Amino acid sequence: MSKFNCSYKSVLRRTKYNDASHAWIDLHRCVEAFAHTKGETFNSIFEILETMFFFERKDTNKFPNAKTIEKCAIYLKTERDIFLEKMNFEIQNRRHEKKQGKRKSNNKEFLALCHKKGSYTQPKVGFWGWRKLRNKNQK
Repeated sequence: MSKFNCSYKSVLRRTKYNDASHAWIDLHRCVEAFAHTKGETFNSIFEILETMFFFERKDTNKFPNAKTIEKCAIYLKTERDIFLEKMNFEIQNRRHEKKQGKRKSNNKEFLALCHKKGSYTQPKVGFWGWRKLRNKNQK
């Protein structure tokens, strides 16, 4: 599994030189890392990107251009930063509660989020694995 920030920087570097094919692969790595962070599925995140930025993975004629790939990566980075900021805030609150002697948390939303994040693992797909995963889900 790739790290999000490394893949994100790679997308920005490749789109700067209009290298859409390699940026497309790096965007898949960003989505994979984002899915792991949020505890959501790879395909559900790509469905959101497809509807927001008007492209399709199924049809090669409707693949995104370099600018669209860059916008997708920026969107994922923004969403990831918001999510991590929220998680860090909740973790700080939980630490403060524990210092006060409250061992059981009453924040059900945070507990559900932690459970969701920890319960789902995106299978590692490796080189060209996204295509296999996509084709398997289309049948």
